[in-house]
Amino acid sequence: MRIIKRTEVVGTVNFSKILNFMGIMFPLAGIFFYVIAIWGFSWNIFFSMGFFLGGTMFMVPGLYFLISGRIKERNLEDVKKTGKIVKTKLFNVEMDQYLTVNYKHPYRISSTWKDPKTKKVYIFKSDAVWFNPERFVPKTINVYIKPENPNIYYMDISFLNKIFEENN
Repeated sequence: MRIIKRTEVVGTVNFSKILNFMGIMFPLAGIFFYVIAIWGFSWNIFFSMGFFLGGTMFMVPGLYFLISGRIKERNLEDVKKTGKIVKTKLFNVEMDQYLTVNYKHPYRISSTWKDPKTKKVYIFKSDAVWFNPERFVPKTINVYIKPENPNIYYMDISFLNKIFEENN
């Protein structure tokens, strides 16, 4: 008998938090390099230029991570509050081979929805789920979308938490 830990069920990768963390740590490292560059400028300009370039190499990606993480977080909160709920059809549950943490691959739930106005078909993917949810996923899944841009969405997979609580 396999015991499923609660952290496996509710444990989805929140990339906006990771981006925020990296967006704070990288600029701090960049500032550290800038301080060393300013300190070393008085006795060796090449030493100083090297540390200035090193600081820039940390500062630019760090600011990118920070800004993109904040934008994703804001879009997600906005979609949850003011988005339109659409009923989507389950497409598949697949293992995400592109993401590996501790030699494990997460699963992603995919669903489709056809926009009645434009007749365009959209495919939505869930956050990473760290167990195989295939037998728990219903045929229809709620997805919150921005009506003006359905490419900004949030797939509601909170039913996995409810199923876990019922089984324990």
